Amino acid sequence: TIVLVPEIPLGTLGAAAFFIENGCNPLFRQKRIGKAGSQFKTWKLRTMPFNPATYNGDHEDASGGDNDERRTKVGKILSGAKIDDALMVVNVLAGHMSMVGPRPLTTGDTQATYDVLSSSERKDWDWSREILPGEVSDFHAKSIGMDPKSDAFLRARVESDIWFREHTSPAVDAAIIGDAVKGVAV
Repeated sequence: TIVLVPEIPLGTLGAAAFFIENGCNPLFRQKRIGKAGSQFKTWKLRTMPFNPATYNGDHEDASGGDNDERRTKVGKILSGAKIDDALMVVNVLAGHMSMVGPRPLTTGDTQATYDVLSSSERKDWDWSREILPGEVSDFHAKSIGMDPKSDAFLRARVESDIWFREHTSPAVDAAIIGDAVKGVAV
């Protein structure tokens, strides 16, 4: 609960900064895959300008990673400090997510991951995702600088998700939250 407290004011400040910079709605909802394949919508803060000409109705187009050129100046700060995910606390409170666990993916990212896995690897990954997804994951630190569309990135995510499921404990959760806080503070 202590971790949840700063997220709402940080999310509000981030939304205000993005609106001042871009003059558009700083919030959007995105469909994500949750526990055992269930779908839910999550709130996110924009890090890129809204382009109605390319909007397909579901905000499926995921970020291109840390170096995505579409990000605005404020968007880079929001993303780097993980403030763009602060509103996911609503999903934690609603029971769609936990604070720590494998990240909830878009349907497109889930399919892209399945496409690089063998059938036995898919079974293992599905098993790892039978728990609530998390707002915070140890995969973020591991993925910095990786191309989110690469096979190496997708496979590293799978390995991280399986590792988390095999080692789930309050101590692991606390370590991952601690590493996430340190990563934002740097």
